[in-house]
Amino acid sequence: KAGNLTRKDTLKRHLARARAVTGKNLFNCMPVTFSLPTEYVQFCDAFSKERDAMEDISQNIWIMKPVGMSRGRGIFLINDIQHVSFGDNFVIQKYVRDPLLIDGYKFDLRLYVLVTSFNPLEAFVYRDGFARFSTAEYSSSEESISNKFIHLTNSSIQKQRADAELPKHLRTDGEGGGGRLHGDTKCALEHVFDVLEGQ
Repeated sequence: KAGNLTRKDTLKRHLARARAVTGKNLFNCMPVTFSLPTEYVQFCDAFSKERDAMEDISQNIWIMKPVGMSRGRGIFLINDIQHVSFGDNFVIQKYVRDPLLIDGYKFDLRLYVLVTSFNPLEAFVYRDGFARFSTAEYSSSEESISNKFIHLTNSSIQKQRADAELPKHLRTDGEGGGGRLHGDTKCALEHVFDVLEGQ
């Protein structure tokens, strides 16, 4: 079922299975990920190894995501194993501390694919999509890891920040939903792809 791809824990499981079956690096598109609480011991081992290999242990940052929630709800970062939550089922992933940025801000791309058949696989990628941006400049400092305006790009999170607090190029002039570039979707995507091509 396609629903297996929309939950973070089942997506993790299916990607692991695809890697095991095919042996291809094509499926290495997800950071180191563990499902909690079932893989807590494995996570503790990985957390300890990362910490022991670092000069600055505050940079051993992981991101916790509830498996069945959306719009950034319940997501938080940790750099201390004592802050791991066990209230619900989570995935916990090694946080990408050096992400690709645009003008110092985190972003993500939303591109849409229409799958008309799974066997044989037939899919169409839409030409249009959109980019979502954080509204605070990126930092991985210990003081910043609780700041969702830095680390999450979800529109439902970013729109909580008043336009008056935003840098000018991210203001929406009262249209709501901060974290967008001025101009239409095509312009935003062209800017993103220009940055990607320059890497």
